[in-house]
Amino acid sequence: MKKFCKIVALIFFALLVARESYAAVTFEWFRQDATYDDVMVTNYQQTASITQTNVGNSNFTTNNVTSGVSVTPAIIRPYNTESNTIWVSTDFTSINVSLQCLNQDCTTAAQSCNVTFTGNNVGSNQGKYISVTKNKRGTMRVTGVLNIPANCGSGTFTGVGSITPKYGTSSSSMNTSGSTMSFNITAHINSSGSSHSATVSSEQDLDFGTMISNASSSHQVTVSTAGVRTPTNYTIGNDGNNGIINITNQGAAAFSANVSVPASVTMYKGGTSNPMTATLTPSSSGSITLNPGSNYINIGGTLTVPSGQPSGDYSGNYTVTVSYD
Repeated sequence: MKKFCKIVALIFFALLVARESYAAVTFEWFRQDATYDDVMVTNYQQTASITQTNVGNSNFTTNNVTSGVSVTPAIIRPYNTESNTIWVSTDFTSINVSLQCLNQDCTTAAQSCNVTFTGNNVGSNQGKYISVTKNKRGTMRVTGVLNIPANCGSGTFTGVGSITPKYGTSSSSMNTSGSTMSFNITAHINSSGSSHSATVSSEQDLDFGTMISNASSSHQVTVSTAGVRTPTNYTIGNDGNNGIINITNQGAAAFSANVSVPASVTMYKGGTSNPMTATLTPSSSGSITLNPGSNYINIGGTLTVPSGQPSGDYSGNYTVTVSYD
């Protein structure tokens, strides 16, 4: 009887040592690729970013990106083949990925643009640890920040990141390195057409003021871009003024634009009758530099008043066009 008891004690001790020496766990990808779809940059001249704030697909904030973006994070799923619960930890802040645009849809600006993905530790199972019971799979989403530099073009950007989780038999002994997990990141970025942004508004209408009509001959009244009316022998009072156009550059940097002002405008009494023609003289036109904020163009002109022109109020409209890349 004594011999039998000794054998039982020896076998139990051997099993106990083996169980404490390792924990078996298999790592696999549930969804390999992380994707950022419909990334529309609002202002081409400023940096943009998408920051995941929790583990869900829709838990993220955007900076200089429209609300239609869709984010799908990569997911690690550790599978526990041990008979006991195992603990798995990650540190996503070690992830730094450079994304390049090398596809056929890349614009010239995109080909030299370096988009980056930087991991962050957010959510209850990110950058800390999760427990996985025996014969079960855990879920760990790879969270981070997608950074888009200023002046970056449009295209599909791709890169490869990696992470090596650690695991152990308790939350205080996660010292064993698991398999290194590599994952693809794809970002579909559209910033075409948003490299520059400007608005055009009328700050002040061009007004030739009150004047007299000559019964026997035509005459002209001119308003300079500074608002001075000449000649004075055909004008009454001081109610005329130049026009002012405000072109607002909404970006943070200056850019070139082309300003087109029509050569003339037709003025009518009551909408369609008794036309008069005024030639227009802008203070600037053609290629100009638009600095950030307001850029003003003064509009002057010369109105030809035909002989015997009926009295009344005359008005007309003209369009100033601003074009840029």
